[in-house]
Amino acid sequence: MIRIGTRILWCWGLLRVWVPDQALAQPWNVGVEVGLSERYDDNIRLVEEPGEESDRVTTLAPRLSVTYEDGADLWAAGYGMTAEWFATNPELDSIGHDAFVKAELGRLFGSRTTSLTFTDDFTFTPQLTDPASGVGAPRSDSWINAVLLTVSHQSSARTTERIGYANTISRYELPTLIDHVVHEGTAGVTRVASRRDTLGARYRFRYFDVLIEGVESAVDHTVTVEWTRQLSPSLTLTIEAGAERSRQSRNQSTEPVGTVRLAKRLKTLSIDAELSRDIALAGGLSDQLSAAHTASLGASYEVTAKLHADARARMTDNRSVVGGEVDVTSWTAEAGLSYAIRTWLSADIRYYRFEQLAQGAAGEDLVQNRYVVTLAWTLPDE
Repeated sequence: MIRIGTRILWCWGLLRVWVPDQALAQPWNVGVEVGLSERYDDNIRLVEEPGEESDRVTTLAPRLSVTYEDGADLWAAGYGMTAEWFATNPELDSIGHDAFVKAELGRLFGSRTTSLTFTDDFTFTPQLTDPASGVGAPRSDSWINAVLLTVSHQSSARTTERIGYANTISRYELPTLIDHVVHEGTAGVTRVASRRDTLGARYRFRYFDVLIEGVESAVDHTVTVEWTRQLSPSLTLTIEAGAERSRQSRNQSTEPVGTVRLAKRLKTLSIDAELSRDIALAGGLSDQLSAAHTASLGASYEVTAKLHADARARMTDNRSVVGGEVDVTSWTAEAGLSYAIRTWLSADIRYYRFEQLAQGAAGEDLVQNRYVVTLAWTLPDE
């Protein structure tokens, strides 16, 4: 406890140095938060039996963000650090980093109907992506950088056109994981057809650059149409359907893709359910494109003004479009309670379970349980 208390005081003192006692005058806004959590993890390296190891992990996570807003324009940047200390495996002690920059230009070139959004997110983590993404891989230093640029134009009160470009770079320390770069271009249009209906169409082009000598990259083209229906003031249905044409080496395929989403929003309860199918690389496990089928169900309930409960379950099935290297099915379950002790102090208790079954050459059979208790401080405005 003394060690944990010392870390809290050190981090809080550092934050007080970063941010002046008086809040910065508008249009500037500074956000500061620090989280301290203790978790029990029964598979800290995320490997299959008999290599599973359990441990107790202390995590300290300070966050700093700065936002400048001037009329229709917004500029923001932020940095976060995640330091982990393992009770019985100190060789796994680590510090992760994440940072972002964001720009929203609401009146591009002086136009009231054209806007631009740019974001750049960088993450360094000793643990690969959260298993909630549907694919679990052994512990490995990972560098992920994602850039997104979107230009929107409102040609009428009901119609909006968008074009965008995204670039994601994924690199891993573990040699068995596949470094890759994804370039993605999109163009689409959305039209409000009636008070309850919105229609849309989108084209997407992606180039998967696999950074392995002798392995050919992949290309795909996707066309989808979308319909959103406000079934009632609290119930929304979204259906997106289309086809994707992919080519990798001499292999070509055409696959159906789409999403069905149902969301219910009440005063104290929110429920959402989703089914989707898309084509992608399976989390660095393979250089083959795979079809990802996902089903999820989530709920959030406001027990009182200060107490919130939430739960989510998800199943993801990844299978190679051509060949059988990837055949991975995973299940994720998560539930938690959050309580606002003060306006600047909150507590969270959470349980998380991840299970994976790999029948192809890529991936492993995995099971992981986590129990997490977190305290989060937010620096109040003065």
